[in-house]
Order: sequence, then structure tokens, then C-alpha cells
Amino acid sequence: MSKPNKKILLILGHPRQNSFCGSLADAYLKGAQDAGHKIQTLYLGELNFNLILWDTQATTAKQILEPCLADAREKIKWADHLVFVYPTWWSSMPALLKGFLDRVFTTGFAFKYRKKGILPERFLTGKTLRLIITMDTRPWVYQWLLGNIHKKEMRNLAVFCGIDSPRTTYLGPIKFSSLAQRQKWLEQIYKLGKSAK
Repeated sequence: MSKPNKKILLILGHPRQNSFCGSLADAYLKGAQDAGHKIQTLYLGELNFNLILWDTQATTAKQILEPCLADAREKIKWADHLVFVYPTWWSSMPALLKGFLDRVFTTGFAFKYRKKGILPERFLTGKTLRLIITMDTRPWVYQWLLGNIHKKEMRNLAVFCGIDSPRTTYLGPIKFSSLAQRQKWLEQIYKLGKSAK
């Protein structure tokens, strides 16, 4: 019996689509398309929005939500599986992606605080999450010596909003990698897309 097709939203967090992260995003999408999954995309470098969330309790009444971010929320609600592709800059994510997360995953959309208890009411349950992250160091160095910041950041977001804990694929070191190595990485990500993992 064939597995049911998934609704996948791929979010490219690198400001430039013509980057290696962009090529990885293309490889994932090609795999997902070849397997018949439904796909939507968000290329954050093409969106025009204020990166700054002025108030952590912000709602659209307090800070106007740009149309591109309202569209992003609709795509997130639509998706079964969220895929983020982005580079490591200063041990964390690019400011563009951090600003997107701050502005989009706010109270009223992704969660709602309760008067009692630690965890809020979570509105994005039932979704899975894949992180595909590039870096110029060896992944084991990042994970074991530099604190594995990516996974901690995104796991915290996921738990708070009800998304399954992220599966993470680290690729590196990118700098000085050979064309053959990059092709292997592209093939690896194509297979992830095909399996919608």
C-alpha cells in the first residue's frame, strides 16, 4: 500500500535563492514532486516585511501584519510538514529567518497563553518539522562543542506551538567542499524530499 501524499511547505531561510541552500531546497522540492506530494514554498528573501516584533504580545491590532506574512500563515496552516532550509551564521540562523519566526509564530496564531500552567494552548498540532542546515564547520563540532543552538531554538518553537520535535540534517563543512561532495548532499536531500521526511 502506498503512503498518502503529504502537504509540504518548504521555507528557504537564506536571503539568496541562488545559494547552495537554494540548490538544496530545489533538490528537496524535486524529490517531493517526483513522489507526488503537494508543495508550497516561501522564499524569505523575496518577502517584504519588518523583521522586528515590537511587542511579544503583538497581534495584528497592535502591529500590522504584512500581506506576505498573512499568506505565510495560511501556508503554514495548510501544511502537514514544514521544511526549513537555511545556513549557519554566527552559530545561529540568519536574521531574516529569525525575524520571520518572531513575526509569524505569535500568540493568537501559533499558540495562546493560559492563565495557569507552563505550556500554552497550542494551535499547530499534528505537523512535522524538518531542518536542513548548512555550516562551515563539521556538524559534530557544532553539535557537541558549540551547543547545537539550531536544534534548541527550533525545538523550543515547535514544543510551544504543538509541532512535532524537529528532525535535523546538518551539512558541512560547506566551505571548500568539492563538487562531488555537494552532489552527494543534493542527492541525500532529494531522497528526503521523496520520502517527505
